[in-house]
Amino acid sequence: MPYYRRKLLINSHQFDILTAYTFWQRTIGLLGRRTLSSDHGLLLTKCNFIHTFGMRFPIDIVFSNDEFQILSITSYLEPWHIKTCRNANNALELSAGMASLLNLHLNESIFDTIVPTKKYTR
Repeated sequence: MPYYRRKLLINSHQFDILTAYTFWQRTIGLLGRRTLSSDHGLLLTKCNFIHTFGMRFPIDIVFSNDEFQILSITSYLEPWHIKTCRNANNALELSAGMASLLNLHLNESIFDTIVPTKKYTR
């Protein structure tokens, strides 16, 4: 199954977000990438647990429920770590420091706008 690429607005900033729906897409995540651009991210669906094993750079993690309401924010999660959020249904991985720059807060909605999806094979 291919990834889906979406253009999303987060606090009026446009992001190019890949969405991982399958177990294997979520497991692979950002592995193999050298960096993550400040305007890119990865949305992991059906996810309340992430790892950064084998990654080369730190990331910010924003866990949310089914309505994309923020439940937990972790900034600068270094490689070789694990993070969980008990009631989360989604995890958004962003470039390190972006959660702070976007001024994200708990209980807010992550996305302003979700633009129609496009299939994307990595």
